[in-house]
Amino acid sequence: MTQENDRRNRAEQMASIIRQNLKRAITRQGVSQQEVARKAGMNPASFSQMLNGNKRLLFEDMYAVCDVLGLNIADLMDATSLQNEMQQKVEALLKQANQLTDQANNLKQQAVTLQHADALGNQAKGALVGVGSPRFLVSPFDPDAPVEGGISGA
Repeated sequence: MTQENDRRNRAEQMASIIRQNLKRAITRQGVSQQEVARKAGMNPASFSQMLNGNKRLLFEDMYAVCDVLGLNIADLMDATSLQNEMQQKVEALLKQANQLTDQANNLKQQAVTLQHADALGNQAKGALVGVGSPRFLVSPFDPDAPVEGGISGA
């Protein structure tokens, strides 16, 4: 049973590669799927289902489509261009991830800087009034506490 599943998986992977290569070739040549289907003698709806994986690939259909597109059947089975395309997408995503990581690190640094500034600001709330005066505008221990005896000497 495992060998049978393995064969099915490999066959489905190959069918997927063929479908992707067909779609890319159609796009590259700037023709519509309907046009390719008609020239290949296929029903456009059936051709669309075949490209979307809802209908099995038949070799006679693939040969007809290859004739229309000027391809060899081996071209459709080559995964190299798909692998290169995927590699480029992975590299672009990694670059994006690195940029996001850099942005997150910058934001963290800004947050730390703001925390330090806030801590310094809280210390400044207990500043002395006048030079050499022992009186505070607010309590250095509890900024919300009322000042006993009021503020004098100003």
